[in-house]
Amino acid sequence: MGIPVKKLSNEKVSDNFDLKLINPKLECLYQYTDHFTRRIMGRKDLLIRQVIDSDELYLLSEARKKIYKKHADYFSQFYNNDYFIDDKDYSSYLFACYFQGEIVGTQRIATYPFEVCQYINNEALSAFLEDDFKEKYIEFSRLAVNNDYGLGRGVAHALNVVAGILVTMSIKKSRYITYSKPKLKRKEANFGEEVLTFTIHERGNEQYELYKADTLIGMSQLLGIDKQPGLSLFDSINNVMMKDEWGE
Repeated sequence: MGIPVKKLSNEKVSDNFDLKLINPKLECLYQYTDHFTRRIMGRKDLLIRQVIDSDELYLLSEARKKIYKKHADYFSQFYNNDYFIDDKDYSSYLFACYFQGEIVGTQRIATYPFEVCQYINNEALSAFLEDDFKEKYIEFSRLAVNNDYGLGRGVAHALNVVAGILVTMSIKKSRYITYSKPKLKRKEANFGEEVLTFTIHERGNEQYELYKADTLIGMSQLLGIDKQPGLSLFDSINNVMMKDEWGE
């Protein structure tokens, strides 16, 4: 599935990396996620795809620089040589929302070790989640949207949902964590009332909250897909999404 992106060459980008990729047998899921994106955004000129090569990584870096420009001094400390890709990106699932060939939004999904482990120790995470959280949970992080395009808050919501669908259906892990400032808590997500509060000293001792939820339960509620008799919720959702009816 081609993406009309602007291909750029840059000496800072190396092809010697091994990004985590969704199961290629599930690429047909893009028919469903494109249908969902069109429905939620009310337009056909947005595409959400996984970042899979060095050109797209460079575009992702450039997009982050534009999005983070108001806080460039803070965010630049996490990246080297003006290239806004870090080590965790190389071992994560990266997604981008494309509009007119440009990346206007990004989302990262990681397996353990998580970004939040820099701020919360494993004992606290185990108490908040469960003892085997390292194997059972994934982490949503680095959600960023360029508001200069006037596309609205739906971009962030669509990125969360589409990235969650593709990763969950690929690796069969649905429990996830994410964190934000309390005032930025996603209203669309079914996080529940239990949160873990912590402070990030590097960000001016600001308070953050860690949330937990389940992508399958969220998909079922948001997309109206019920558990079918004799099937797991995962298989019930998979059967609906893998139908051929979602294409243009």
